[in-house]
Amino acid sequence: MESNPQESTLFELQYDEELKSSLQGAAKWAGMAALVSFISTIIGMVSFFIQRAKMQAMYREYAEYGISQPAMNSGMISALISFVIGVLLFVFLMKFSRKTKSGLESNDGYLLNEGFSGLAVYFRIIGIVLIIAIIFILLALLAIMGQA
Repeated sequence: MESNPQESTLFELQYDEELKSSLQGAAKWAGMAALVSFISTIIGMVSFFIQRAKMQAMYREYAEYGISQPAMNSGMISALISFVIGVLLFVFLMKFSRKTKSGLESNDGYLLNEGFSGLAVYFRIIGIVLIIAIIFILLALLAIMGQA
């Protein structure tokens, strides 16, 4: 088997400079996407608290119209769950970005493997969230069909 000087072997994975460049580009974009999603999560939380303050003021002013305080508290739980999911997605996508870049720069297979494990966890979280969302949508459709 001939050895090509442009190819490196990393855990029996053959990759050339083109693949290395593509992986570095993917890691760079993943880092940017992670930062944008984290900023979006923070903006969403700030927006939630601003809206919550407006709702509390409205609740105090129009309490006799039936706006319940527990309904407002459930919004807080939903916002916290969204925040936790957003932070977890940021952490694992950023882990992929940093570890993959470091692993490719230093030809360290362990770091590259750690980066890809972060990406795998990222996609697992997204998969779980999507499955839960589909279940809620199906339950809502069943409830609507049951009322008809």
